[in-house]
Amino acid sequence: MKVLIFGKTGQVATELAALAAAQSGSDLTLQMLGRDEADLSDQAACAAWIKSTDAQAVINVAAYTAVDLAEEDETLATLINGADLPRWPSGALVPSVLHVRQLRVGGGGRRAQPQTDGP
Repeated sequence: MKVLIFGKTGQVATELAALAAAQSGSDLTLQMLGRDEADLSDQAACAAWIKSTDAQAVINVAAYTAVDLAEEDETLATLINGADLPRWPSGALVPSVLHVRQLRVGGGGRRAQPQTDGP
């Protein structure tokens, strides 16, 4: 099985590569694309990558993680982290697509606790 992965150097991508390498004798092949190869803000480019491969699945683990830059370019950070991967044109998708989303940038992995009005 061939899997196309958007994201190449982050934690999730690194773990996926290690898991695939540990599958000796498997027909699993990963094609991993870094930010220098795939611009997630360019829908046509994403569609072209998908169409150019014979992947049976696509996994998107790319994330905008530069906190200071994300504050300066909130639109791009939101596009990459907060929204779905750009909507690919009809016919560009493969049978299985998984988007792993970065819900927020920064904060040391801590999530805000829900606030209540009561005791």
